[in-house]
Amino acid sequence: MSPEIIGLIGTLILVGLLFSGLYIGVVMAMVGLTGIAIIAGTGQALSVAGVAPFSFITNYSFTVAPMFMLMGNIVSEMGIGADLYYAAHRWFGQLRGGLAIATTGASALFSAITGDTMSGVIVFSKVALPEMKKFKYSNMLTTGTIAAGATLGPLIPQAWDSLFTA
Repeated sequence: MSPEIIGLIGTLILVGLLFSGLYIGVVMAMVGLTGIAIIAGTGQALSVAGVAPFSFITNYSFTVAPMFMLMGNIVSEMGIGADLYYAAHRWFGQLRGGLAIATTGASALFSAITGDTMSGVIVFSKVALPEMKKFKYSNMLTTGTIAAGATLGPLIPQAWDSLFTA
């Protein structure tokens, strides 16, 4: 059987098991390792099962995530986030969607400084989400502005470099 057919069958089994209510990680691991075992052999599947969790956990982005979560909690609990959003509301409140614009800009700058989109999403979902709900912003707009701003962050240093290099 070709690898494409095995992949299609694996995808259908994956969707079926997900709809049955099993845990996502367990289902993905079972289907993925079974697919690797069918295509490349049991030894290769066991090798991937031993290496993949370690390489995932030792990724730099995931090792710093708890510190960014802690920073988001500290900012939220100390009221710094509320003060910042009150100031942003005063500056941009007269504009339609002004607080969303301020959130996108702040999230993009934070992600540009840290160089990681995940940290921007973690911090601003803890800080910006409750504050934007206070000002009656919808959940879709709130989560969209945080996600969009965080994904813009890594582009800022690259654009800055391209301005000053020949």
